[in-house]
Amino acid sequence: MSSSEEKIKKLKELLKSRGTVDQEVKAYLDIYFLNKAEVINEALERGITKYIYTPSERIVWTAMGTEREYLLYPQLFCSCIDFYKEVVIKRSRKFCKHLIAQIISIHLNTYQTVKLKDHEFIIRTQVLTR
Repeated sequence: MSSSEEKIKKLKELLKSRGTVDQEVKAYLDIYFLNKAEVINEALERGITKYIYTPSERIVWTAMGTEREYLLYPQLFCSCIDFYKEVVIKRSRKFCKHLIAQIISIHLNTYQTVKLKDHEFIIRTQVLTR
């Protein structure tokens, strides 16, 4: 297991035991992730959304940024510029604040769920990839 996988596993364990983003979770984020807890908390407050398309049951995750919504692939990819610069180009991190916020949101069940019809998928995806 890689170092980043271990950090995520520990974060999930902390979230499960604490049930909230308390001082212990914030301290962990500040120590083990280059994204500070304050910035991750701001991403959480803006919101994580799980879109479920029916009848296909296709799922698309997004994070609301300050200017737009970002497409997320859990623990793998975010369409934000920080992910591109810091994860893809510089390789200084494995996650951006949106991906960490998504992990927290999933484990605390604080994300919003929106159900849409399959025909809305292409329209919605075009908005996200601009």
